[in-house]
Amino acid sequence: HKSILKKNNIFVMISSRKAIQNCNDKYKFYSVLKNAGFPIVETVVSLRTKKFDRYVVKSRFGSGSKSTYLDIHYSIVRSVIDKNLDSIIQPFVEGIEYSIDCYRSIKNDFISTVVRTRDLVINGESVVSTIQPEATDIELIVHNAAKLLNISGHCVFQGIKSETSKEFLLLECNPRVGGASSLSMKAGLHSILWFAQESKLIHLEKQVFQPKNQFNKLIRVPKDFYI
Repeated sequence: HKSILKKNNIFVMISSRKAIQNCNDKYKFYSVLKNAGFPIVETVVSLRTKKFDRYVVKSRFGSGSKSTYLDIHYSIVRSVIDKNLDSIIQPFVEGIEYSIDCYRSIKNDFISTVVRTRDLVINGESVVSTIQPEATDIELIVHNAAKLLNISGHCVFQGIKSETSKEFLLLECNPRVGGASSLSMKAGLHSILWFAQESKLIHLEKQVFQPKNQFNKLIRVPKDFYI
């Protein structure tokens, strides 16, 4: 409905149908990036023999963390995928988890990124996250992946740096603003404002990514309200 809404002066920050399909389907995401030579965690949809020591089984479609089984043995993978037919299977990788907020301009193809570690994850959400300004190697991988997938607007790539190989591996991409993306916005990644500017909804004096050092960590906590 993006084009229909645009004709009615309603602008939606979302990528093309093909880009969404390539991100929504985790196996397709793996296949597209693997064929292009990107470092990415191996992903299969079936498993006939024991291939890895430990496994991850998750839903093939969507960006939620429900029905995700972490660090399980081969003996129980079969029973898990029998209950969840639309699943993908990956090796369990020990390492540092990353989220990379990325904005790709629909106007000039410029890409801005903020790399942050997922220091504490609860129910799939990063509740403690720290910006890593020196991770330029990860930035370069994400820049190239965003171009290959033809992302427009904001997206969040997920990846992990292997504890054994020290290699950064892509996991998936959520083509939307994430729950902890507010940290990146505090640090200068003004995705929503930039999109509004490019859609000619507002005017900005500057539309350049200028990282801010004022904030580098996000801690999300439950809060009680007394009425």
